[in-house]
Amino acid sequence: LEKVLGFIGGVMQEMEVMDMNIHRSLRRGLGFVGVVMVVGLWANCALATGNLLLNPGAESGLDYWTDHGTNFSWRWDGTDDHPSHSGSRFFYGGDDNDSSSASQYPDVSDYADAIDDGQVWASFDGWIMAAQDDEGILEMMFRTSGNSEIQYHHAGWKSPVGWNNYSIENKNLPTNTRKIEIRMKSDRDDGSNNDGYFDDLCLRLK
Repeated sequence: LEKVLGFIGGVMQEMEVMDMNIHRSLRRGLGFVGVVMVVGLWANCALATGNLLLNPGAESGLDYWTDHGTNFSWRWDGTDDHPSHSGSRFFYGGDDNDSSSASQYPDVSDYADAIDDGQVWASFDGWIMAAQDDEGILEMMFRTSGNSEIQYHHAGWKSPVGWNNYSIENKNLPTNTRKIEIRMKSDRDDGSNNDGYFDDLCLRLK
């Protein structure tokens, strides 16, 4: 009984704080629209997700990633004097190819109602490093349940000597989005190997 009463008390306290925020908004002249925004922001916090990507840093090799038949691969920390950004491995464009890529397809159908109401945004970021003027790019595609592409975003081609973070921020998921394709792509410019490197990728919804 004490635990139940304690839980009820906690809920009542949260509601009192919310009520005070609403009245404070009214006193500051925000009016009804301001109150709706306060309530909406409070309610939307429940949608915030952690990282939707599995194996985001190659610690399990290419598990959960689809290599598009291009010899995309991974490397151990320190291979050819190239460190990982974190952990013991990182993604790698691969040996003896001109262009390679790998994708993961997180399912977001659990958020279908909120997506179709225009209330869901996606942010994707990751770390890129390159060698010998080779390049890497991060791409994000919103897709239907049938895998048709609805919208495409990218962070641009990058060729940093050391690890740099690049991101695609706050993209509103269009109606009928049910999965998101996250793709790493590397292009070779010089040498025999495709030296675009990727690590610590992260996809979040809010």
